[in-house]
Amino acid sequence: MTKAIGSVAVVGGASFYYLLQTDPGFARSMYFYVNAVPAYVHYRAVQRYVEDIGHLGPDEADAWYNYLHDKYATPLYGTVLTLRGFYIKLAQIASTRGDFLPKQYMDHCKTLQSDAPSTPAPEMINILEASYGKPFHDIFQSIDPTPLGAASISQVHKAVLLDGTTVVVKVQFPEAEANFRNDITTIKRFAAVAQPAHLPFLNEIEKQFLTEFDYRREADNLDLVRANLAASPYARKFVVPKSYPDLCTKEVLVMEYLQGRKLIDAIYNHFEIVASELGVTVDELAAMQAKTDAEREAKGLAKVMGPSESTMRLYQTLWRAKQAALTMYDYTLGYMYPRSLDPRFSTHKQPRELLNFPELLRLIVEVHGYEIFVNGCFNGDPHPGNIMLLDDGRIGLIDYGQVKHLSTDQRKRLARLVVALAEGTNDDVVRSVTTDVGLVTKHMDPYVLEKMGRTMMDRDDWEITEGMNIQLFVEYLQKRDPILHQEDDYIMAYRVSLLLRGLSNALRYPVSHANMWKALAKQTLAEHE
Repeated sequence: MTKAIGSVAVVGGASFYYLLQTDPGFARSMYFYVNAVPAYVHYRAVQRYVEDIGHLGPDEADAWYNYLHDKYATPLYGTVLTLRGFYIKLAQIASTRGDFLPKQYMDHCKTLQSDAPSTPAPEMINILEASYGKPFHDIFQSIDPTPLGAASISQVHKAVLLDGTTVVVKVQFPEAEANFRNDITTIKRFAAVAQPAHLPFLNEIEKQFLTEFDYRREADNLDLVRANLAASPYARKFVVPKSYPDLCTKEVLVMEYLQGRKLIDAIYNHFEIVASELGVTVDELAAMQAKTDAEREAKGLAKVMGPSESTMRLYQTLWRAKQAALTMYDYTLGYMYPRSLDPRFSTHKQPRELLNFPELLRLIVEVHGYEIFVNGCFNGDPHPGNIMLLDDGRIGLIDYGQVKHLSTDQRKRLARLVVALAEGTNDDVVRSVTTDVGLVTKHMDPYVLEKMGRTMMDRDDWEITEGMNIQLFVEYLQKRDPILHQEDDYIMAYRVSLLLRGLSNALRYPVSHANMWKALAKQTLAEHE
């Protein structure tokens, strides 16, 4: 018997070692489990002690959790960088809202929004040539070796066609699809044990991503959304880059180059202006705001909201007037007494413009509502890295790899939910959440159903979440009344609302999407009922 057990152990160990050496997918899964499972077990053990054994207060609990965050944030981020692929995508998704992750994790993950690991340009050219079946210079004059961006499955470069047209080239990594299929299976198995509430989201992400590996389909989506916007009330405000279909393959997408800067960079530049006017650095400004927020939170108060659209227009006018006066000085007295000699003036190049955040946010929310309810075709990943402020004043919407299409019936169901959220009673919201979008929980607790409806398509301010951040609040709802069924087809619309609310909240403009979208929802219902 002992010999038999020993033989089984030897064979099992040899098989395990063989799979590690010969099966890249198996090796990736094991690498993830070896690094993630011990951290998960440690977190759950501390949670059990904090909540059920020690019954610790908030300060003591925070001390325990901060110890874990400090211990695991850097090594788990290292795991993400090693595996890349879908793990980078998950980190990017988690970092799109400042209240999804503890600070220790957020500090790492937010860098992936615009600075994911990149692949050298010569390797990307080899991929291009393999996809086209011809030399690079038969199609392009040149390619900028510095990528415009690197993502979980692809890399983007600026390039010039033979006729001199400047374009953007998106190139898929050769191993991207195979790794994704393996990684999503690994993550779903882990989530089934660790976070079952996230399985519907992962199922929808899986469906959407499996369509993202054929860039000819993304080119079709680009052109469809571009045409929809051109025929919309937002045609003069927004633009989507056109594709070059004859140059697109399964692995390569060629599209129009939009001249401008990413919203995430423009936001940072805005706060550079604010900080310089106050005589502090951006980090010092952030620390001042964090201190004020903490003081207000201790008193049970919400964060102070930002200025209104009209107030921001006034600030913009004053800022431009100041810049005009300084420019006039530079070309007159500045020749004799340059500002660089005066320590009161900064010697570095000033950011270009203050942003009217409330106006920008309103337009971005409105146009995505139009895509969802009127067109039934929208980008499910509208984070700040996928939004551009163009030099001609328009807003550019880019990266349509995760486009979701909704049927007329699905749009009507979402529209009824939005109208209930905007104008109905709590009972109306519960009725719509269950009958229109098909949410089923174990106990069908009206409190949980109503709160889920509001966090899905309306708002997640303190009044809704009762002082918790959105991630902890959703976990609380799941613990109180677990979700048994959720229609996957609506999850990308919920995600759009969640991401855009995260951007609004981060910039201190909490909004109700139900109120902002109710006119579009009513329009949809009037046209199709």
